[in-house]
Amino acid sequence: MTMTVDYEQLLVTNEFSEVIRLQNQSLERLKAFRAKYPYLIPPNVASMVEENLKENMQMLFKELNNLHKPKQQQKRYVCMECHGSFAVRLPGGLCDECRSRATATQPDYDKINSQGQAAVAEGEPETDGEFESEAAASAEPADERPATD
Repeated sequence: MTMTVDYEQLLVTNEFSEVIRLQNQSLERLKAFRAKYPYLIPPNVASMVEENLKENMQMLFKELNNLHKPKQQQKRYVCMECHGSFAVRLPGGLCDECRSRATATQPDYDKINSQGQAAVAEGEPETDGEFESEAAASAEPADERPATD
């Protein structure tokens, strides 16, 4: 199986690889700096920066992998609110930023809960244990003992 790569794609891949290499180099230099001057950067801040660099490299590698795939196979998740494109699945179809806004379209939890209660009343199996524990709690008899202070 032969794969043809055009010159422009090769340049883009080369540049992208250079960005990843520089991220890796900055992580190594930060570790060396911490070893040489351990108390100039607070340890919690330095570890946070190191973790961020590692996460950045992971995302860049995913994007580099995605770059080599045909357009039809490139996975993207789009926020319903801001229409931003993301590489990871968005819970509820909203990105973190939009979900934290007060004006964002929030899921109708009353509707979701009423559907779950209807399923419990009909005796259908539940997908999560939330309603199951509520049904078990309502089936237990109430404690008739008087409260003591």
